[in-house]
Amino acid sequence: NHPTIIALNGSGQNVFKAEHTAWFNRAVISPDRLMFKILAGTAPVGQLRFDLSTPSVCAPTACAPTACIVSIYVLPEHAGGQHGRTALLEGLSRLRAHWPAVTQVIAEVIPSNTSAQRFFTGLGFAPQGTATSSLTTFSLTLESETIA
Repeated sequence: NHPTIIALNGSGQNVFKAEHTAWFNRAVISPDRLMFKILAGTAPVGQLRFDLSTPSVCAPTACAPTACIVSIYVLPEHAGGQHGRTALLEGLSRLRAHWPAVTQVIAEVIPSNTSAQRFFTGLGFAPQGTATSSLTTFSLTLESETIA
């Protein structure tokens, strides 16, 4: 419930401990989610998550997901130190190994979060427009084993 993270997460809402604990317990065992801690040495400074997304043209069980949604944050006191960039690049490599069918990574960013927009475009994500009235979408196509 860091105020800066809440302001940028899209919902703008605090999460109660019991609610977060229940979500986390489901999240860590979900086969549709990869989660990573971002560390500075041994200290946790952020989180990276990939959630599988089935293309809208597919029935729920008709085809394998080929896209995922990325969610990442670094605590403000550690921002700008390359932790997020390093974590996302490593995470993309692990994503490819874990889910080879995934060919697209999507980031959804609130329009006022210009630092996240620069972060994603700096790593090759292309702006796709507005996903909803409150989110802008960025997309990265995974074409090869090597992500720059």
